[in-house]
Amino acid sequence: MFELQNFTCFHTQQFKNIDQTDRAYDVVVAKVSYEFEIDPETGKTELAFARKQTPLTFADTYYGDPSQTSTQFESDFSLYKPKTDLVVNATAYAPDDVPSRQFTVSVRIGDYQKSLALTGERYWVREAAGWSLSEPDPILSLPIRYEFAFGGSAVEDDHTGYQQNAIGIGYYPKAELKKTGSSGH
Repeated sequence: MFELQNFTCFHTQQFKNIDQTDRAYDVVVAKVSYEFEIDPETGKTELAFARKQTPLTFADTYYGDPSQTSTQFESDFSLYKPKTDLVVNATAYAPDDVPSRQFTVSVRIGDYQKSLALTGERYWVREAAGWSLSEPDPILSLPIRYEFAFGGSAVEDDHTGYQQNAIGIGYYPKAELKKTGSSGH
């Protein structure tokens, strides 16, 4: 095994691994933390090295109970990771600090861009024609987490859930809405 000498402020670790042909190889894990710096005049945002670098994460950590909350940080140690992870732990704020029923946020780093449409809290409302969603409540901010995205589970009868996001909110099977006549929120 070679000796890793780290002359940076970033956290690193080395370890041995074995490939599918039982051949040993060395792995180096390096973690770099960034912060967003926002120019208050232009609103332009740039990445800068974080003043305090986040230590390596040895096991997945969650915001709470792993069966009911999303992953806060995944382990930095993986048997195979061909590309870089981009983890954004953030809170979205309504434009101009004015509560809004819905707004869009996005992050772009190089050619990679991801946008999310956010809404305030809504409820299932039973009307003469069936169930519909209420108007969203105005919100000023919302943490970007799976718990606040569409999804969820209905634990009555067959324990059905929204497969893409079992810990979210708002999901309620149509069969349950017809049968129970209760709110799905």
